[in-house]
Amino acid sequence: MKIKGIHEKELLTFINKNYNFDVKKIKYLPLGEDCASYIGFTDKKIFISVYQTLKRVDPSNVKAIIKFLYKANKKYEIKNILIPLKNKLNQSSSFYKKFPIVLFEFIPGKHPKKFSDKNMKELGKILSRLHSLNPNEFKGINNEFLNEKWQRKD
Repeated sequence: MKIKGIHEKELLTFINKNYNFDVKKIKYLPLGEDCASYIGFTDKKIFISVYQTLKRVDPSNVKAIIKFLYKANKKYEIKNILIPLKNKLNQSSSFYKKFPIVLFEFIPGKHPKKFSDKNMKELGKILSRLHSLNPNEFKGINNEFLNEKWQRKD
């Protein structure tokens, strides 16, 4: 979603000043509902997320979300979860105006129109691993509350 107050030329200048990239141009991606998404074109592509204040993703929770990403990727070895790229101050996020931004390695691909059975099984395994994590380890992250009747008893 486009966010009022985000100007692509200013964002490009901000990223070049605060990160170790030489971004030549950025392109808006009409993806996501919690942030504005862009591709940054350097010698390789980067994925740029600019967050706004919403009920589900409060910018004050961005640090907690990043901590979750690191822990899930490193401690629990869920490699499907990307960790943010660091800025020049070795931080995982920056503020452009009042908006937190987080940069990631760009993973090429397309949004599938249909999922194959193989894709569904792969996604199910990842979601199962995520839902098996102890929510007490991830303070500041909104938890889902599921009705126990839908949980499988093994």
